[in-house]
Amino acid sequence: MPVVGPGARPYRRSRLFASLAEQLCGYIVDPGAHNIRQLERALFHAVQEATARICFEIFTYTGRVTLVRLLREASRLAQAGGAVRWLDAMSQATGAILQRDGLIDQAHAGLFYASVQEMKADMIAQRVDLANLTIEDLGLFASPDRAVRLTTIHNSKGREYGAVALINLREGRFPHFRAEDMDAERRLFYVAVTRAERILMYIAEPDRWGNAPSRFLGQAGAGLV
Repeated sequence: MPVVGPGARPYRRSRLFASLAEQLCGYIVDPGAHNIRQLERALFHAVQEATARICFEIFTYTGRVTLVRLLREASRLAQAGGAVRWLDAMSQATGAILQRDGLIDQAHAGLFYASVQEMKADMIAQRVDLANLTIEDLGLFASPDRAVRLTTIHNSKGREYGAVALINLREGRFPHFRAEDMDAERRLFYVAVTRAERILMYIAEPDRWGNAPSRFLGQAGAGLV
């Protein structure tokens, strides 16, 4: 089941080419629904990180021309199949296109390819099956609505979702075994169980230490069990 959110990427999000690659793949997978503004921002931040300068030209007509060139090349290279091959080729093409359009210089052009090598090293460390990695896998992070969103309870405050699944609702995790303020832990639990508009699922399976389901699931908490 595809998952997006903190820790879901098999590589560091901070890698230079990561966000731009995701947005390009998202366009390849579904060009009609893709948000070009997100691609502009990804390109803006990539150029800024590579050159240490702010380039607002990306948000002008000339910047849009560069985006079109990147999208056309990304789509062409995707026809060869395989995300790893695409990453290598597109990172080199990106450096060449941005250099030709005056957004970076020759010294910065190779940084995108070097970033892909770091991404691949990250994925190998995470035991990702690189041979079967697809363009769709990378594009998923540009279109999070097509996947399960993984988030923390703290980040969900003030938000509501059609369906919510809570995991690790066991003693020792919720409340945390180091927690000193049980009232604060109980309030956080209520934040979690009130985020769902229609469906709430919770998982409190036994762990290897034999911890019971969270005390907050009982009558003293939400009364779910």
